[in-house]
Amino acid sequence: MEHLESTSSSYSTYARMLHWGAATVLVIGLLGVELHELFPRGTEMRAAFKAVHFQAGMLVFILVWLRMARTAFGRTPPIFPPLTFMQDLAAKAMRLALYLGMVALPILGVFDMQAADKPLTFLGMALPVLVAPNKELAHALLEWHETLGNLMIVLILGHAASAYWHHIFMHDNTLRRMLPRK
Repeated sequence: MEHLESTSSSYSTYARMLHWGAATVLVIGLLGVELHELFPRGTEMRAAFKAVHFQAGMLVFILVWLRMARTAFGRTPPIFPPLTFMQDLAAKAMRLALYLGMVALPILGVFDMQAADKPLTFLGMALPVLVAPNKELAHALLEWHETLGNLMIVLILGHAASAYWHHIFMHDNTLRRMLPRK
């Protein structure tokens, strides 16, 4: 059970795998959406990178629910030395914003694609159609998806920068809690 239980100084193996797995899949999804634009419309490479983006987004959607359940029911190792009230509040707000983004982005992406009347499959399985074709709605949803995606990039970079700030300048265990145990 060691891999499922956090200790007083480190997250469990399960929690760390969810964290770093989601981070990796987020980067893959971001690379997919950015790299697809290097190829002309209608090419196989462009479609392949867009598919990578979509599959990664759906996987993030699944992983975030597992992460939220782990956060709700799992033990969180304390930060030592402890954070101030405002730092703790900022950390909780950042985590909430990241979780909301990881839920909302895939939903907006699916709804956008369905409103654009594009068939969707995840790991070869057709997704149920929840939105009727509507070009105006598809355009609006795409704008929201892209805007939230850009905001998520800022949040993720802020999250990573905060972890390094705590490690390098505050000399606390914020980052070490999420690194492999020795």
